[in-house]
Amino acid sequence: MESQPSGAIELTDYAVMLRRRWWVVVLATLAGGLLAAVAMVVLPKSYESSAWVQVSPVNSTSGEGGKDEVNLDTQAQLVKSATVGQAALDAMKSNEPYVDAIERVEVEVPPNSQVLTITYGDETPQLAQQGAHAFAQAYLDNRAAQARQKIRNEIQALQAELRERGKELDRWASRAGTATSGSTEKVLADTQLQVVKNDIAQINAKLSPLNTALTNITPGEIITDSTLPESASSPIPILWLGSGLMMGLLAGLMLAYVRDRSDKYLRSARDVERVADLPVLLSLRGSRNQGEIGLLPARSRAGQSFHELCHSITATLGHGSHVILVTGAAGGRGGNVVAANFAAGLARTESGVLLVCADLHSDTTSRLLDLQDGPGLSEVLLDRAELSRVEQRSPELASLRVIPPGMDGELASDFLQRDAMAQLIGRLRETARYVVIEAPSTSAGADAQAIADASDAALVVVELPRTHRDQVTEGVRQLDRMGTAVLGAVVLPYQGRSTPPRRPGPGPRAPRPRPVYPQQQDDYGPVQQPAPPQPRNDQTREFPQIRTDGVDRDLGEPVWPKRGATLSDESSDRPGR
Repeated sequence: MESQPSGAIELTDYAVMLRRRWWVVVLATLAGGLLAAVAMVVLPKSYESSAWVQVSPVNSTSGEGGKDEVNLDTQAQLVKSATVGQAALDAMKSNEPYVDAIERVEVEVPPNSQVLTITYGDETPQLAQQGAHAFAQAYLDNRAAQARQKIRNEIQALQAELRERGKELDRWASRAGTATSGSTEKVLADTQLQVVKNDIAQINAKLSPLNTALTNITPGEIITDSTLPESASSPIPILWLGSGLMMGLLAGLMLAYVRDRSDKYLRSARDVERVADLPVLLSLRGSRNQGEIGLLPARSRAGQSFHELCHSITATLGHGSHVILVTGAAGGRGGNVVAANFAAGLARTESGVLLVCADLHSDTTSRLLDLQDGPGLSEVLLDRAELSRVEQRSPELASLRVIPPGMDGELASDFLQRDAMAQLIGRLRETARYVVIEAPSTSAGADAQAIADASDAALVVVELPRTHRDQVTEGVRQLDRMGTAVLGAVVLPYQGRSTPPRRPGPGPRAPRPRPVYPQQQDDYGPVQQPAPPQPRNDQTREFPQIRTDGVDRDLGEPVWPKRGATLSDESSDRPGR
């Protein structure tokens, strides 16, 4: 089955976005409801009243006709005509312009009926009732006036024709009186005289019903007159509040999405995978009250998650000695914490592990591993100390060899990007199977990039939510340019700022305070904290075997990377390997 691109947005991303930006959605929804409530109070109320008018067909000849003789759609437009509207306003004794009043008139035609529903809205119930009746009556009066005018026009036309026929009748009667009896002219005159008389009789037959229809015009009637409305038609509280809340909700969802997409900081492990196209191998999903992470106990769930991560990486790297770079995408203690716990996990599960503290401006790892203050990597790079004299073993984990940062980090920091560091890494590769290098963050400078040139693989540490998306993408790009296989990312909560190494002062050295471990929880309550370290005896000290199968996971779960699944033989071509 084809896998989904890491940049695609899944349904779970929207759920995470809502969980992260819920306050935006809630505020926008409440704002929409509040605006609707304010509009209900501020905007004037509107009342509506309706009158039902039955439209009768008007026939100029008989005053009767079928239903199909009246086009109600046309009649509905006549109700809102200027003639009817001005007549209605005159009846209401209103000086309001016609164009404003007609906007409050609605005409509906119920199906299969000869009825018009005329609705009028206004600011008071009395005006609404008066307006609906006025428009209904004005429409009927206008329709009756148009019918009367049409009948009058027909009557006038017939009367004019009747006068013409009367004149013609007089002419033929005169000719018939002067013509000789039995002559052709006499016969013609009598014939035409009879024709004209018949035409006059037909015209009179038409005039009679028209005169009757003129006095009996019925354009229709108001079958249900307008009544005084009991409540306002607008605003409707339920409709307005519901619409306001719904519009606020939609606006809140859009705002939350835009704000989340435009957020420059990474908020979850999924964001790291989506933005940097980088698999998250381990995610420590701690609570906000968890605080800073120390050296995790071996039997804690988070400690076991680091063991699983170590097993996965060693399986991918295969046999031989390997140099693994651990660097943060942004400045902070996260890279130091992950490097210390990752090296500790390797030391518990493998042999020959060396941790090199190349972050010369932080003593976080020294504090976590309870190392002694003294010379370290800085002095080795400055040729002030031998490598064998600066190496220490942590009282917390005697199988882990550590080269601390030293005391002259300011002077030695420039040597991290020189050949001296690459040559030192080559020497360390021959003394240990796994060399874990704790490097400064990729955003702090080019130190991590220079060290990556002599490393086989790299882990990028992302602290949420203080890491910028550009810092992760730029850090991965820098490591990729050096040809280093970026195995994936380790995600953990923000661990605070690093503290610089301390210089030992004159007199007896004050004892270093014991590191404080975060309280770890499992299904049965708090995990037992480790006992204070005993005097070290490398020959007699025994370490329990770590069971790595069937481990419960609470704070993290390693996931094997999608990119760079194996390290090919190309690593043997790199200098110093």
